[in-house]
Amino acid sequence: PPKIISDRALVLGDTKRWCGAGRAPFAFADFQFCNLAGLNCDLLRDFDPHIVLSPLVGDDFDVVEVAIILARFEYKGRYRAISTYVPNAAIICAEVAHAAPAIDFDLLVLPAGPTTNA
Repeated sequence: PPKIISDRALVLGDTKRWCGAGRAPFAFADFQFCNLAGLNCDLLRDFDPHIVLSPLVGDDFDVVEVAIILARFEYKGRYRAISTYVPNAAIICAEVAHAAPAIDFDLLVLPAGPTTNA
């Protein structure tokens, strides 16, 4: 039979900032949110996400640090960092690949939000 792939996503970010802005994250269905301090081997084993998402840079982390932690915990899923603008994505991907070669990493570069003319 075909292997069933999990749709679980772990969203890593600045949860204190989110709560302070009135956007308190909560776990639902196949999504779970945590800050860098909450990223540990038990969470990865128990929740078993197939993808970890984070901003390119947070208040207390960057993608290289997260990738190293994920590699240390032998995470086998995908890790994607999200940003609205990256001048040279290849350099960032190369840095992550050098620091944590076992991690399946890439950048999701989102378009800038809509602009308004005043």
